[in-house]
Amino acid sequence: MEMKRNARVGMTTQELDHMGGLFLKSRGAVSAPKKMLNFPGNTCISINREVAHGIPSDRKIQKGDLINVDVCAEMNGYIADSGHSFQMPPYDLSVTRLCQYTHDTMMKVINSLKHGVKLNEIGRIIQIEAEKGGYKVVKNLCSHGVGRSIHESPEILPFYNKHDKRILKEGLVISINKR
Repeated sequence: MEMKRNARVGMTTQELDHMGGLFLKSRGAVSAPKKMLNFPGNTCISINREVAHGIPSDRKIQKGDLINVDVCAEMNGYIADSGHSFQMPPYDLSVTRLCQYTHDTMMKVINSLKHGVKLNEIGRIIQIEAEKGGYKVVKNLCSHGVGRSIHESPEILPFYNKHDKRILKEGLVISINKR
């Protein structure tokens, strides 16, 4: 949310990324992708049709842009992974609806999670909700486990796979992608 509050039309994604890096540092954390994978930014910032993992650059944020900020931080050997999509004014109602719809879908998924649930049910909810809203899922953008490394198992597909028999177990920490 700190990066959303500081995003301004005309600033570069690199400037916004720098703010994100300073915020992490002020909390005693570091960018996990930068530390572990030598990623060229502190965060991933994607604009408009870029789905995910955008590299901060001299690209300027424009009016009406849809921005996705993905922050993956490491602190004391543990990883946290979070993202947020938002639009710069002036607002396009279809983009506002997309952001709200994906957030609501993510909350439906989170509220369904408990010990014993099949992991493919996560994909089923995402796929059904996307179709109900008139959207499509990005099939190669998976949810995943987090803990001591950036992407841990299990990899969780954003669509239903009847052959996936894995079950959610107590204590497992996962990241749910909503874009």
